[in-house]
Amino acid sequence: MKLVLYVGAALMMATPARRCVAQEIARARVSANVASQASERATSQGCRSYAECALRVEPTFWHGPRIVRGAEGALAGRLDKLSRPELMQLFAGNDSASSYWRRFVRAERVNRALTIIGGGVVGNGLARPHRINALSVGGAALLAVSIPYNDASQRYLSRAVWWYNLGLATPTGR
Repeated sequence: MKLVLYVGAALMMATPARRCVAQEIARARVSANVASQASERATSQGCRSYAECALRVEPTFWHGPRIVRGAEGALAGRLDKLSRPELMQLFAGNDSASSYWRRFVRAERVNRALTIIGGGVVGNGLARPHRINALSVGGAALLAVSIPYNDASQRYLSRAVWWYNLGLATPTGR
């Protein structure tokens, strides 16, 4: 906290060149803190290198995407279509990763709700004698509205994984 106050005061009173240097020092310290937290977390998980600890998302056809760890692809978690993802503890050590994870969960909830309700309404509308009716159109509209939420949720998931992996990449080659 003292560092933040010091850097803030230095930025207010400094010349533009000093301000730039103070900003770079603050960025370096934040980056070092994130890297050390991730390094401690990786050590506690039994990872010895970046290649063993880094996460990636692999799509699957019938089930939701899988979050896998390392080059060999050990399962770290699964994002099933109908279940709420409970993988917050995986991203808990990194503030940015956990923030994007929470955004992912929120966008994914809205996406799933709109998709399930829209699909049900479309199915109900198509089962009626007049196939093009208000139910079909309303359900199709709900499905169309869910598309931006799906895109946002995938973007947030990608960013959460990226921030997690950034925290693993330390200058010591971890």
